[in-house]
Amino acid sequence: MVLLIVLGVLLVLVSLPIVFDIINPVVNVADDLSTTAHYAEVDSEVAQLLGNSRGYDIEMLTPGTYTLSYGRFPTWALVLGLLTFPIGILIVWFARERLTLTFSATATESGTRLLVFGRAHQKLALVTGAELQLRLDELRAVTGDENHPNLRS
Repeated sequence: MVLLIVLGVLLVLVSLPIVFDIINPVVNVADDLSTTAHYAEVDSEVAQLLGNSRGYDIEMLTPGTYTLSYGRFPTWALVLGLLTFPIGILIVWFARERLTLTFSATATESGTRLLVFGRAHQKLALVTGAELQLRLDELRAVTGDENHPNLRS
């Protein structure tokens, strides 16, 4: 009976990260956003957006270039770690990976270009991209250029 309970708990512990990775997989991000807004405005918006992110490491590499990063344990490492316990704990520890999104704003002749690239969970990438697009749309409305496309992929 105890063995069945232990196996049930192990099954739940193994399946949770797999379900999480299916629902919210890690994706590669490569977005090229353009706006007619001034560089300083875009840089300020990116800094504000990233400043509101809790649970992530945020770093300014250079003026206009920020990184948002966080650590995670890959599903395969968690499964292998549980199946080979207690030695598997070392597998989990050494398999930890760091996911990083880089935001880089550069001034152009017609405004500002914002590059977003790296790896992140799909939900974070979508929410961050949608929020950036909304903020850039607001900046574009302030500059009065309604004909300029805001987002180029």
